[in-house]
Amino acid sequence: MYEYLLLFHSWFRWLVLILATVNILMLITIPFTADSIHSKLIWFYDQFFGYQFFMGLTMWLFASPIVKVIFSNWKLIFNEYIYFFWGVQHPLTMTIALGVWHSFSAKARRTVSVKKYLMGIAFSTLLVLPAIPWPWLNIGRNLFRWYL
Repeated sequence: MYEYLLLFHSWFRWLVLILATVNILMLITIPFTADSIHSKLIWFYDQFFGYQFFMGLTMWLFASPIVKVIFSNWKLIFNEYIYFFWGVQHPLTMTIALGVWHSFSAKARRTVSVKKYLMGIAFSTLLVLPAIPWPWLNIGRNLFRWYL
């Protein structure tokens, strides 16, 4: 199960980042109306970000072999960066990013504010980017996972 979740989690990352980029560019360049393509793209961003988060949370709580090691010995978090990243930094940053997105999204829906949507997507994306395990980091993973 872990391998399937990791595969989907890896690919959903790209959907979330692409949707964030497209939404930011569209909110900057095209006038916003509630029934336009903007609202559909923002809805897709919201959904895929949520699915991505819950796949990651499911892996973190139930399936990740690294987190199982951390749960058995919490002191590892302070001794090795790989355990700190997967045990604390990655899940905490992603949780904060999702919270930032949802708080801005709720404010934007109440006031129909393009600026709030734009700030929410931009800030959440800025939080997500450093928490992704890029391949050039010592805790890095492949950009595209092609196998189980």
